[in-house]
Amino acid sequence: MLIELRILLIIASAFVFAFVLWKVRKSQMTVEDTFYWVFFSVLLLVLSVFPQISFFLTKLLGFQAPSNFIFIVIIFLLLIKLFFMSVKISKLEIKLTHLIQKYALDRIAVDGIEDSDQPDPSAGSNAGAFGEAGERAGKRSKYSQENPQGYLEGEKRK
Repeated sequence: MLIELRILLIIASAFVFAFVLWKVRKSQMTVEDTFYWVFFSVLLLVLSVFPQISFFLTKLLGFQAPSNFIFIVIIFLLLIKLFFMSVKISKLEIKLTHLIQKYALDRIAVDGIEDSDQPDPSAGSNAGAFGEAGERAGKRSKYSQENPQGYLEGEKRK
C-alpha cells in the first residue's frame, strides 16, 4: 500500500474520531451511536497503520485484492448500521402514533366531546344544518377558538 494512501486513511480515521467526539460533547449524538462510529474509525485506523492485516484476511477469505475486502467490510458495517437505524425509526414512528392518539383522546376528554352528544337546537344554526358535526363545531375548545388553523404557533402544515 502506498505511503500516501496510508497517510490519507490515518488522517480520515482521525477526523472521523474527532468529529464523533465533538458531536458527543455537543450532546448531538447518543452513546449507542458513538460506540459504532468510534469502532468504525478505530478499524480504519488499524487497517491503515497495519495493512498486513487486510492482506492476511484477503488471502484467508479468498478475495482477489485487499481493496475488495476493505469495500466488503465497510459495506457490511454500513448495512448493519442501516438496519439498526431502520429498527430505531420504526420504533419512533410507533411511539409517535401512540402519542398522537393519546393527545387526540386527551383533547377530546378536555373538550368534553363525546359520541353520545345529542344536537342541541339552542346551540345555533350549525347544529340543525349539519347535525352532530355542527354540534361539535359549536363546542370548540378555547384552544381551537384561539388558533383556528388547528396547529400550534411555529408549526407549519405539511
